[in-house]
Amino acid sequence: MPGNHDLLGLAAMERTYHFKMEIERDDPSDDPEFPFWHEQWIPIISDDDACYGKFLDVRSGQIGSFDDGDAPSFGVHESLTVLFSETVVLMEQISAGAQGATGRVQRGRLIWD
Repeated sequence: MPGNHDLLGLAAMERTYHFKMEIERDDPSDDPEFPFWHEQWIPIISDDDACYGKFLDVRSGQIGSFDDGDAPSFGVHESLTVLFSETVVLMEQISAGAQGATGRVQRGRLIWD
């Protein structure tokens, strides 16, 4: 996925979710309206350390983002459909060799710059 993050499989989603919930339980956010992690957020994209990534907010269907040390961002993408549609457009630009594309094809693999 863009940003050199992985689209998570079910086991990785579960691991990341429990990791984030454990942090929230051990050190609760000061404002319950803006938690570090909410039980209704499902991680869908993440780096290897689960510090940076994106989540699906099941209450709204929107995609938010999380990173190490900052409050989550909401409405980064309107939906999973929009996120994947934008990714397809980027992949098409890269495969066509469009200038300004954010990645490249190297030995048959897509590399995000």
